[in-house]
Amino acid sequence: QTLQTNSRSRRRRKRVVVASIIALAAGCVAFLLALEYRPAWYVPTILTEAELQQGRMEAMRVVDHIGDQLVDRKPFEIVLSDDQLNIWLSGLEQIWPDAARRIPREMVEPFVAFEAGSLRTGARLESGGWRAIVSSDYGLELSTDKKHLIGRLNSARCGTVALPRFIVASLFKPYMRAEAVHGYTIDQLYEGLPLENRFVWPNGRRPFRIEELTIERGEIRFKIAPL
Repeated sequence: QTLQTNSRSRRRRKRVVVASIIALAAGCVAFLLALEYRPAWYVPTILTEAELQQGRMEAMRVVDHIGDQLVDRKPFEIVLSDDQLNIWLSGLEQIWPDAARRIPREMVEPFVAFEAGSLRTGARLESGGWRAIVSSDYGLELSTDKKHLIGRLNSARCGTVALPRFIVASLFKPYMRAEAVHGYTIDQLYEGLPLENRFVWPNGRRPFRIEELTIERGEIRFKIAPL
């Protein structure tokens, strides 16, 4: 009787151990799949050579238009679609090589999407043979007195997994040294990072400020005032 009881007990323990291992393995697989999940809105643009050339010409046209308007020193409006920006991002190395060099090599296929009042960004992270889709959601608005442009990080994810703040802090650390945000913390980025609403257009070193900012589904709209 005792031997049978011990035998049944061992079998139960063995079944529990096997079930636990299977559950752990299934949990790990589910977690990895969640990390590699590709959001439906993340659809990086793949350009043909003709589309790349057209995108480059369009980018130069927009740059020249902004420069000309700033020279005229009259308020003007700029509307950019996320489709337009994604074409430029896809061809960034050919269109703006200096800007492309500022993106970490591990981050490929950057993508943006505008929603009402918010900006989504996404990219594929590749490191050591491992890959995942990282994404973030930002709010962008002018302060009431229009002295500051306030950027706010609403969320950051890897696949479907929300990233804790300490991981976001480590990822953003290299970029928090930039002059515009130097001295600020990741907590302030979550709460709302105030940037002085005064910018300098690189072509001609023309100063300007943003008078109005509207983000709608598919586009962002600026009203610019030369200074």
